Amino acid sequence: MTHTAKGSARREQEKEEEVVLDFSTLKWQGARLDPIKEHLVNQIDLISKAPGDSSARIARLLSRRLEIDEDELLITDGGDGAVRLIADAHRGARSLILPPTGMEFRQALHHAGHEVTEAPEGTQLSDLVTDGIDFVWLSVPNNPDGKVYRHRDLLSLLKKHPDTTIIVDLSMRKYVLEETLKESDIQKYPNLVVLSSFSRAYNLAGLCVGYICARPDFINGLREDYVPTGISSLALEAVHYVLVHPASFTIPIRKWLRDARLLAKEIDKIEGFESKLSDAPFFLVECSSPAQQVAEYLLKEHHILVGTAAKGIDIHGNEIRIAPLPHQAENDALIEGLRGWAEADHATL
Repeated sequence: MTHTAKGSARREQEKEEEVVLDFSTLKWQGARLDPIKEHLVNQIDLISKAPGDSSARIARLLSRRLEIDEDELLITDGGDGAVRLIADAHRGARSLILPPTGMEFRQALHHAGHEVTEAPEGTQLSDLVTDGIDFVWLSVPNNPDGKVYRHRDLLSLLKKHPDTTIIVDLSMRKYVLEETLKESDIQKYPNLVVLSSFSRAYNLAGLCVGYICARPDFINGLREDYVPTGISSLALEAVHYVLVHPASFTIPIRKWLRDARLLAKEIDKIEGFESKLSDAPFFLVECSSPAQQVAEYLLKEHHILVGTAAKGIDIHGNEIRIAPLPHQAENDALIEGLRGWAEADHATL
């Protein structure tokens, strides 16, 4: 890398380190983490211990919580690790995705050499054609646009295509009010595989702990060559804390959704921006200018980060993705930033 390129990369990193308000992440940033931090400090000696039986202990506790059997559950190196594990175990398979979709799906399928088919954007689940398809990959709510597939449509999909494995990421299930699938549904639908993690809904992305729920033979096929070396004893202790203290990680979802609606309403008042509100507490905003220009302005002038295609999000070049922050003053700062862009007449550049 040249000195010029290094300098540019360093300046970009310094900018991001100055970010005060991050609207780009899908993590619930209102989580109260002080109690779990204090607990982990008291358990710091675990850093010198191998995970050992800790993973099995978590599997027992988690399977009871999810109302499934232990042989229907596999602890993984995070949610992305779960996606990669399935993709790698079925290298060269034929997969169907519904754009826009999570980049973790795209990257894992590409790396594992899957033959990927993309349904036309906006395709309904009832219209999917799965002839010759091994896997369909979905998330509820959908990342990145927040679309929520109706529960009855997901059940119809499972019944209509029994020979196709339907993989559903439920890591953000707590972000919606509507009834949706649950892990124990794998016992009713043998073609269902559920993924989840403790990253976004718990704001514990640094743990890198996720899990897969599926019929025992599917789990056994993954377990044969898999050792979750990326999961530490301290991370497993954190998961144990989460499972024992679920009330500490309750998301005020009605308030978050209400904040999203209010934020979208204010954004729509600003010339050059149109929100695409979803049923989840994050949504896309269409910009009359290139989204990356808007994002760079917000970062430089207001220390605000928003999601764009340049950040590896599967959206169009004129869209940004945002999720409201827990406090009104923070959301007001985003509105002021967008107004600043519009008032400076950037939209005409």
